[in-house]
Amino acid sequence: MTEQAQLSPEVVIAELKKHGVTHVVWLPDSETNFLYLLMKAEPTLTLVPVSREGLAFSTAAGLSVGGAKPVILIQNTGLMESGDSLRGWALGLNIPVVLMVGYRGWTRHG
Repeated sequence: MTEQAQLSPEVVIAELKKHGVTHVVWLPDSETNFLYLLMKAEPTLTLVPVSREGLAFSTAAGLSVGGAKPVILIQNTGLMESGDSLRGWALGLNIPVVLMVGYRGWTRHG
């Protein structure tokens, strides 16, 4: 059996800092609570909550044009909801964006 490394919230925060991320545009959810607590306590990160995933792309685009280095944090189901915004803002305008997409759902293993 192969050991799999777990990605902890502390590792995620360290990587965001290492790459100079300034803003996390995200839709709050219960699955990212531990990560949220660390992001909130990190002085180099500004949290920008949105009301739906599609808004994350236009918000991140504006931040990027303004010189910030945002990351979008959403769930996989929200990625499907935001398809038009992804196409229109990120792809259509060639605005670079990094997505952290969490998994929401069940696998066949439970």
